[in-house]
Amino acid sequence: MLREPFVPRRRDGVEESIAQFVVRRLNREFLDQAIDALVAGIYAGDPHQLSLTHAFPKLKALEDNYGSLIKGQIFGAGARSGAAKSRRTAHRNFPSMKGCRFAGHAGGTAR
Repeated sequence: MLREPFVPRRRDGVEESIAQFVVRRLNREFLDQAIDALVAGIYAGDPHQLSLTHAFPKLKALEDNYGSLIKGQIFGAGARSGAAKSRRTAHRNFPSMKGCRFAGHAGGTAR
């Protein structure tokens, strides 16, 4: 895990499986102990067969944008907090939505 920020990003454009990505960036043990169970639980699939780009596009984007998953989490925090702030202030445009997490039709959806 400590070597992850120093692993170069993949630039050849070849699509990787989830397993290939995890072994390249982290290690086989992390794949066997954590990712196999995660992928089986979410997709009921094999990480060797599933595309990283389609199953976990945000992980691929972290590597593409920051060169590392760890760096992406650290440096991407500012962008995420800015987006959260804009969501918190959205109620200024829609005062009736203040404090709401969900929205629906005024009369509901039942007939």
